[in-house]
Amino acid sequence: MAPYEEAPYEDNQRETERLREGRPLEAARARRVTITISDDGTGTASIAYLPSLLRINRRDTVTWFSADGPFAVQFKDETPCDQVEAQSSTTPDPVTGLYSTDPLTVRNNTPGGTYHYAVAIFAQSEEPQVARLRLRVHLDAGCPELIVN
Repeated sequence: MAPYEEAPYEDNQRETERLREGRPLEAARARRVTITISDDGTGTASIAYLPSLLRINRRDTVTWFSADGPFAVQFKDETPCDQVEAQSSTTPDPVTGLYSTDPLTVRNNTPGGTYHYAVAIFAQSEEPQVARLRLRVHLDAGCPELIVN
């Protein structure tokens, strides 16, 4: 993990001061990351993320989405969230057509810093010339970062 951007003690102390003064804590935000696969037809694919870098705060939630197939997200060294990994639904949402994870909540005591994760997407593609489906697993161990402020 990269050096802390801000000491967690200072953050907790600031939140305690806000509560003592009767001021509300910052509202948690629901954040999302959309994953897309671009396949060039030769078996080479690239995975893109929107946003490519996500800055989050404690108590925020993060949900991953993809239209390309069921997938799994796993933090590599350390997790800022209440879980180390998340798996998407096995079927897409009937309205949006997207696969999605349940929201992961950034822990209140998470140290500020940079967190890395990996993604595996199970994508199906049709091969009309042989009338069958091809299942491919796309792995990306170099995903963009989540930065906890």
